[in-house]
Amino acid sequence: RRGNVNLSFDAERHIYTLNGKRVPSVTEIIRPLVSFDGVPVEVLARKREFGIQVHAAIQTDLRDEEFEIDEEIGPYCDAWRRFRREKRFAPRYTEVPFASEKYGFACTPDFIGLVEDVHAVIEWKTSFALHPATAIQTAAQAQAFAESSGDTSPGSKNRFALQLRADGTYRLEQH
Repeated sequence: RRGNVNLSFDAERHIYTLNGKRVPSVTEIIRPLVSFDGVPVEVLARKREFGIQVHAAIQTDLRDEEFEIDEEIGPYCDAWRRFRREKRFAPRYTEVPFASEKYGFACTPDFIGLVEDVHAVIEWKTSFALHPATAIQTAAQAQAFAESSGDTSPGSKNRFALQLRADGTYRLEQH
């Protein structure tokens, strides 16, 4: 089963609808926990665009397609490939929307797959530091995935934040 049957996602507006009703995203729910006060709007926009570019490169890499790597993005792609190789990461779902009918929210985890042969939910970041709210984000994603997929095995509860770094290294933080 690939996600909730009655879930739709408008990616352009980032709006989820479950059983005909709009439900909040995990990002909306945790937004009060993550403050960007004092960060100029143009910096946030640039960081967001950068994350989108790295994300697109990772998705292309997962499809084993050739692509040109921008000089700025290159080290983050190197970190991604190093993680994939060292942790024997095998994706099961990438960017598939899931929802929790029980709690009334939806999300699109970056990855659900095997990390060293263990099922896991992974949220990756290119930020300088991992925010503690990422643990809440991955907990919600694991809940939505378990409800939607029917996969309630203990392995579906493993949650990680994957920090891709500008020096080509990564940090994997288990929640």
